[in-house]
Amino acid sequence: MERWRQWGEPAVASPIITALVISLVSIGAVAFQALKADIRAVETRLITVEATLREEIRAGEARQREDVTALREDVTALSDKLDRVLENLLAAR
Repeated sequence: MERWRQWGEPAVASPIITALVISLVSIGAVAFQALKADIRAVETRLITVEATLREEIRAGEARQREDVTALREDVTALSDKLDRVLENLLAAR
């Protein structure tokens, strides 16, 4: 029992507790730095993804404008053909 009591004495317990606290603080600081690095990496990836998505959206909008323009041209051509067909039908009467 005498051996266990010596662990409770301030001369023995204080350096052990101090070493444990220093270790925990050091581990916490390293973990915090790693977390900051991970957050920065995620932020960089998000910025890259955002830029890529913006480019894809712009390209998609450009394709839609081209498609709408082509459809308008098709509708105009079809309308002209229908006008000619109606004119021919009315002329044939």
